[in-house]
Amino acid sequence: MTYLDGLNPFRKKIILNQRGQIFEKKPIEYDWNDRGNFTRGYAHSVNTFALRSFFLDENVSEANLALQELCRHYLSHETDLLEPHSFHWSGILYDRLWSFFGPAGRVIANKIEEKTQCLMLEMMFAWARKASHVLNWNTEPECIWTFPNSENHHAMGTLTTWSFCGALKDSESFSERSFEGGGIASEHYDAWVKYFKAYFRARSGKGQCVEIASKNYNAHTIMNWYNLHDFSEDDELRELAACFLDLYWATWAEEQIDLVRGGGKTRVYQGPASKTG
Repeated sequence: MTYLDGLNPFRKKIILNQRGQIFEKKPIEYDWNDRGNFTRGYAHSVNTFALRSFFLDENVSEANLALQELCRHYLSHETDLLEPHSFHWSGILYDRLWSFFGPAGRVIANKIEEKTQCLMLEMMFAWARKASHVLNWNTEPECIWTFPNSENHHAMGTLTTWSFCGALKDSESFSERSFEGGGIASEHYDAWVKYFKAYFRARSGKGQCVEIASKNYNAHTIMNWYNLHDFSEDDELRELAACFLDLYWATWAEEQIDLVRGGGKTRVYQGPASKTG
């Protein structure tokens, strides 16, 4: 019995329907807004292609080569790696690729080839060693509700850092390497686990989100909660994530009619975004 055989029919059909699709690598938008290159579409296209290929066992070599090329781009373009509108938008996808198909893959181990794994770890370390201290795992209540950017960016950045630290701490080559500001991957990983536990507890009693029911941004926040639930090694954190998601969808259910959510909203742009979702 394969992993796909164990999925419910709806999820299995979604994956199987992607069989035979052609890889369409999105272009990099160079010199974007004087802040580096815009790589979000490029990274998404590579990561989703790799996930599809590994699940369906097709174009596996091509997918590994595409991932290697992607990692090399970020390793040779640090500005792009640290660009908040590009890199961490794919954080949940790197996490799923590594968790499903990495050295301890729960679907098929080592579908990501050794050479690809080495480059991914280099990329993870290049990000995490700089980002972890900057993003700040302080568990004081005021720090749970304030952050140096928008809420969806903060969620993506912290999840990306937590998941990368989780991979790095299990790597012989990276587990003892020091981060900027001090500490090694396992210490940073433990600090982020503690932070997310405090995050879920503090926010569950106060409305959960700053960007309330945002059509544009809520999905980019809550998808990180799903990764914490799906891949946490800590049972308590996994349970807190499950309860937090239950609360989110219970609130949504109370405030929707025919799948259209009412109630309060914040960070909703004028025009079509204010009338849909």
